[in-house]
Amino acid sequence: MTMKARYTVIDGEVVAEKRNGVRSLYVSDPLGSTVALLDNTQAQTDMFSYWPYGENNGRIGITATPFQFVGTAGYYRDSSSQNYVRARLLNTKTGRWFTRDPLGFNNGDVNFYNYAANNPVTKIDPTGAILSLVVNQGLGGPRSQSLPLKRPGVTNPRPPRPGGPFPWTICLPTEAQCHKWWVDCIDKSRTDEVLLLAVCFVGTGAGIAACMIVIHILMEIQRVECNYRYAVCRGFAR
Repeated sequence: MTMKARYTVIDGEVVAEKRNGVRSLYVSDPLGSTVALLDNTQAQTDMFSYWPYGENNGRIGITATPFQFVGTAGYYRDSSSQNYVRARLLNTKTGRWFTRDPLGFNNGDVNFYNYAANNPVTKIDPTGAILSLVVNQGLGGPRSQSLPLKRPGVTNPRPPRPGGPFPWTICLPTEAQCHKWWVDCIDKSRTDEVLLLAVCFVGTGAGIAACMIVIHILMEIQRVECNYRYAVCRGFAR
């Protein structure tokens, strides 16, 4: 007999399921990961814990639920190392997406495969295609929320809300913070360039010139990235 399940979703958040007549309530951490399941009497039947990128770190109970790591935000566990996150599949063993970001450079990053800006402790990406910004503070501590880019056809599945069990506040950068990040980025590129150029002089003749040209091109690309990130930051600045 095929097992059937119906889910209760409120404001984009999975809060309960009914599987073959048995109802379970989801208990999530501030990030949205399911940490426990409760039965109709509020007794705890299952417990879950995870490594930062979603691998299971422990499990008590046998209830067959696919909504585990960031599950209340819709992350669907396909297997022990794979989560379906709408636009893409997340590899929880490597902490990377299986496919490149469909938004390309419009996601604000030059790495199209990294997950949650390599910060899975405070950020999520519930569509697999939307820039993540930190939202903080809920009753359980910091909570993450993905915000839509200013781009037609991209919507936010879980918009910030003023009330509810987790009152969210969007923490947007200021113009001054954006400028400081840009200055730090440019300074780092210049420091890196000096250090790398010193390595070039280990060689001789034409090798030195070729090495210097390559490093100069790489540093120019890095500075273009700094400028692009600065523009993205200013677009969100308050």
